[in-house]
Amino acid sequence: MEKGLIDNKEWSTNPKKISFRWTMNETPVELGIGDISSFSINGSSRYFRAVVVKDMRPVAIEDLNSFPEDSVATDTTFLKELFHNDTISLYMLHDFKDHFYVKESGGDYVELKYGLRYDRASSSYSKNNAFQNQLLNFFPDKKEDAQIVSYLEGLKYDEKDIAGFFYKVTQTSQKLEKKTRPVFFVGTGAQFSKFKVNGNTPIADESYNNSITPLFFAGVDFGSSKNLSDFVIRVQAEYNSFDYKGNYTRTSFPNTVEDESYVLKVSNIRLSAAVLYNFWRNASSKSYVGVETFFNSSSYKENAFTRVNTATNAVTFIDDYYSYEKSWIGINGNAGFIFKNKFDLSANFKLFGSFSRMVGIGISPNIFALKLAYRF
Repeated sequence: MEKGLIDNKEWSTNPKKISFRWTMNETPVELGIGDISSFSINGSSRYFRAVVVKDMRPVAIEDLNSFPEDSVATDTTFLKELFHNDTISLYMLHDFKDHFYVKESGGDYVELKYGLRYDRASSSYSKNNAFQNQLLNFFPDKKEDAQIVSYLEGLKYDEKDIAGFFYKVTQTSQKLEKKTRPVFFVGTGAQFSKFKVNGNTPIADESYNNSITPLFFAGVDFGSSKNLSDFVIRVQAEYNSFDYKGNYTRTSFPNTVEDESYVLKVSNIRLSAAVLYNFWRNASSKSYVGVETFFNSSSYKENAFTRVNTATNAVTFIDDYYSYEKSWIGINGNAGFIFKNKFDLSANFKLFGSFSRMVGIGISPNIFALKLAYRF
């Protein structure tokens, strides 16, 4: 067997080809069904080329109209090995559903049957759990074992349960699935914000600068064990700030000219929780999108309105011009790229949320942030 480097894409569906190179410095080549008979990754995940007949009966109610109840298809694919000994092996294929195949030494691949059926007479759905009896037929000496028969009745048609049955019935020690560990990170970045005001208020007329301020954050990612972290829960704490300055020259009767300015400086401690989906990944890189809910605790360092009469130089100064929320919530959209499993470059943008709840006056800051984190 050739040894080299495989681009491990942590496939959620069985691959039809792999990217392979003998050394890190060589250009990778694509190897498909017609090129190789098997491959393994780190000596653990093993895939074998096989020609199989697939039961196309649906396993979800919404798919019942997509396939005839008794349709089958022939496919040449790489099956993932779940169990193997000298007499019997178990494999899995995933396309729109899971397929499990049993192969006895010298025999053919036999699919374990499972699906849904619709009974038009009673307008009800039923499950076809034929796979439970099939499993007993592969182990005829267990048919009179009440414990095994009872165990089969509660068996689910999924990778964990069916592979677990093979290990249990053959009294083989099962290799525990490697659990995903939390990943901690720290980082910094820049926040870009625009102050938008509308309604019956003098500050709605002012022209504001765009706020560009630094931010600092730390957090942890919790990955799911299914499909090697398709989904990630991210919990994060962050410090950021807003710094808005606006000016307006107002002319009023009788030709009175007044220079108005408004300054708002806000510091925020933000706690957030996000659900991220890794839509593309390989062994060292991931691209993700997600949605984040955040809670902001805000303090207002400056909140002042100033009006200067240009003719008399009379100054009107109002501190704490408006009363804003000290605590407020919002929703962000997220997108990012993790590279070398160490660095996370991301962007987030506010979808909903404001520190203002005033009636008749709308204040809705547009917020966009770029972040770079180090993962450890």
